[in-house]
Amino acid sequence: MSAAVRGSNKWSPEHIEVFLECFENHELLWNVRHSYYTNKVKRESAIVKLRSELIERGLQVPDLNFLRARIKSIKETYKNEALKIRESIKMSEGGTVDVYVPKLGWFNSADRFLHTVVFSRAPKSNLGTLSTIDENRVHIDVSGNQNPSIMEDEFLTEEATGVDPLSHPNPTLRKRHSMRLTRVEQAVEKLQNITKNCSSEQMDEMDVFGKYVAAQLRDLPLKNRLKFQSKIQTMLMKERLSLLRSTSSPFSRRRFSTESLVSLSTDSSVNGHDSSS
Repeated sequence: MSAAVRGSNKWSPEHIEVFLECFENHELLWNVRHSYYTNKVKRESAIVKLRSELIERGLQVPDLNFLRARIKSIKETYKNEALKIRESIKMSEGGTVDVYVPKLGWFNSADRFLHTVVFSRAPKSNLGTLSTIDENRVHIDVSGNQNPSIMEDEFLTEEATGVDPLSHPNPTLRKRHSMRLTRVEQAVEKLQNITKNCSSEQMDEMDVFGKYVAAQLRDLPLKNRLKFQSKIQTMLMKERLSLLRSTSSPFSRRRFSTESLVSLSTDSSVNGHDSSS
């Protein structure tokens, strides 16, 4: 296949947004809980319809194999980005790293409906989760100057063309790969230290409840997670302010009572003086 033909089949971030919009409507192609998910006839019919819709919307889809490869590649790319967010959130709890922010413009569109399905059977072990990340596919931003569109092309052309750009690594890529491994090893070590410190401290019911809330928040999309964190913080702040006001109220009540007694005493003396006169 010529370079010109390969280039014409590349999808821009806008194309991927269109694909995700159409793909979401064909739930049996991505939701493993769908009653027709294992029905080959229904799935074949759905993917044929999806291809027709994408072509009508202006996307290049040469054949069904091309489309299947794109679906697989986009889902894997999304999963790897979501895993990086999860791991960075866990490590940020110990103050070791900042929470990772995806560079893919279409990440939120995919996260809207793929999140619960992709992670429905995700491993519970922190170290197991880290080990599932394929180093050939995950981009760790070392320079801070990576272009999101370049990242998307690297992921999305591999499956469609059958050429893995990392199948013949040069010395520079090997060095970069070594740097990635070192960073992952450091992250694992920090995570182990955090786990040891947490296990050595005596936990009460508040610690358990906090971990439960944290686990629930991690299963939410990033936007919803931030919104609910803000709500929880607001509720706690209001409650603490309410307690502060209530603790200061006895003094106010005592002051009011004293002032009232003085006022009543003054009124009584004035009234007595008036009556005597």
